[in-house]
Amino acid sequence: MQVITKVGGEGTAVFCAHQVSHPEPEVQEEALRALEELPYSTTMGRALSDAFRRTNGPRRARVLALIGRSRDRRFMDLLLEHLERQATQIDAEEAAEIGKLLGQLGAAARLPQWQEWLKPTGLLRKDIHGPLARQVAAAAALAEIPGEDAARALRAALAAAGPEAEPWIGRALAHHQRDLPRRAP
Repeated sequence: MQVITKVGGEGTAVFCAHQVSHPEPEVQEEALRALEELPYSTTMGRALSDAFRRTNGPRRARVLALIGRSRDRRFMDLLLEHLERQATQIDAEEAAEIGKLLGQLGAAARLPQWQEWLKPTGLLRKDIHGPLARQVAAAAALAEIPGEDAARALRAALAAAGPEAEPWIGRALAHHQRDLPRRAP
């Protein structure tokens, strides 16, 4: 692995991405370390997509960090697809990381989608329905989007949140109120 990464070339990122799912943890770790050191390119983007699909847990968090570092908006579809397909299997922590990244990648254009994911439903009792991961991801994405529309959606979601989602949405709203005014243009 070290020799291949030192030799380099376009295939290095693809090779390393395949190795993140190797049965040996040491190989997985070396592959992730190599991906972290490679410069970003279109080939690297495809390799990161592959690595994201092949990993879970802490290794997926490292791949998400690489995706975030790339600032490549083309990853939005991959992340949204993952949220939709795996919504019942993703823990809230991972959903929050994915949502935060979606917000940072320019998810302001998807503001209506985040609002829909956090929209209360029901005739008598207004609750947010849908998987917790979707709720958490939507709140985390909104927390990264400056403006009153995002803040309003977070406040409405917090008012309608169930006990599992409430702390996550509350943290997202606090982040939005505390950190975004400093970053606003």
